[in-house]
Amino acid sequence: MVGKTTLMRIMAGLENADSGQLVLNNQSINCNALRFVSTLVFQKSAMFSLNVFDNLAYGLRIRKVPKDEIKKK
Repeated sequence: MVGKTTLMRIMAGLENADSGQLVLNNQSINCNALRFVSTLVFQKSAMFSLNVFDNLAYGLRIRKVPKDEIKKK
């Protein structure tokens, strides 16, 4: 049995699964494809001490999303 944290780390691509498969919407999906529709946010921030908006916007900024679109999202 895999723990919740281990499953989340596998889904984020931080660890490799020993066996089994990930299924999303009844279709098998690999971790690389899953990264386009999900993200992992750690409970204890090791890197950021920003406010909630800035922490959530960071991923969009590094993907070069325009500022007005980040505000909408």
